Amino acid sequence: MHMVNYEEAKKIALESLGEMAIHINEAFETEDAYIFNDSEHEYAGWIPVVIGKSDGHRIHYGEYMLGDDQTWTYRKKIKF
Repeated sequence: MHMVNYEEAKKIALESLGEMAIHINEAFETEDAYIFNDSEHEYAGWIPVVIGKSDGHRIHYGEYMLGDDQTWTYRKKIKF
């Protein structure tokens, strides 16, 4: 199985957002996903974008944060 790296995840995230991609300006890494966010605005549902490392699929942010004890405390900010 191909693990998705940061560059691949970033491309998937930005393509999935279309025009809204211009607002993404920060990224985080957790044990099993990359999270792309707009640090200046809050959105209902679309952003932050979570891309799973195992398969590159987009994961709903709310569901991701509720599962497997994944919270912002486990995230590591990485260079966007």
